[in-house]
Amino acid sequence: MDIVLYENKRMLISSKLQNIDFIKHIFATRDFGNQGLHVGDDKNDVLKNRMILANSIGVNYEDLISVQQVHGDKVKTITLDDLGKGAINYDDSLKGYDALITNIPKLPLFAFYADCVPIFIVDPVKKAIGIVHSGWKGTLLNISGNVIDNMIKEYKSEPKDLIAIIGPHIQSCCYEVSDEIINLFNSAGYNIVNQIIKNRLDLGLIVKNQLIKKGLKNIELDNHCTGCDLNLFFSHRKENGQTGRMAGIIMIKGD
Repeated sequence: MDIVLYENKRMLISSKLQNIDFIKHIFATRDFGNQGLHVGDDKNDVLKNRMILANSIGVNYEDLISVQQVHGDKVKTITLDDLGKGAINYDDSLKGYDALITNIPKLPLFAFYADCVPIFIVDPVKKAIGIVHSGWKGTLLNISGNVIDNMIKEYKSEPKDLIAIIGPHIQSCCYEVSDEIINLFNSAGYNIVNQIIKNRLDLGLIVKNQLIKKGLKNIELDNHCTGCDLNLFFSHRKENGQTGRMAGIIMIKGD
């Protein structure tokens, strides 16, 4: 993903998605402030941050659709009835999901990250999109694969047509995990040398391989590390859990 500026605030966009004329998308850096209503910051400050972020791509922040992320593998198909859920009040967020998909214009999908793997999925043929929050638990459960399965079911997507953008996340250089977690991934069949080295977990590469296994050919894997660059990103691990949340937005443009 490429870093661009909006009112002197750094944000990331994908050149692959920028060239698709029906898509709006952005991944925030910490320049946009905390985007999460669930980490104890003043609500009005968070809403102001969301408004600025949404404005950067011409989206109404009151329309944002988000979930109460639970580190699971459930995928929600978004309809017009979901417009604005979680935009203003955390309790109104959709419960029990970590990924959203839709083929309806003007429904901005919104998700939060501070080390976990953010993923945008786009079907340029069927004009459908998805957004994914994949921490180690969601990655172990292959939530990305579930998103692909749901897009095939709901929109008749062909995996070979899909574009996946794996955004900034904590890289293996900063992500040492316990023997127990390593064993869970080994037991699930993710015991590839390049993915797990000396208790360092490479979530982005695991996600990429999951998407390849589902038949995707067009995948962008960002190499920014949220743990290495605290000037640019929030990091739950490096900041000992006392930190904000960045966010991704993706939307199908309307007429």
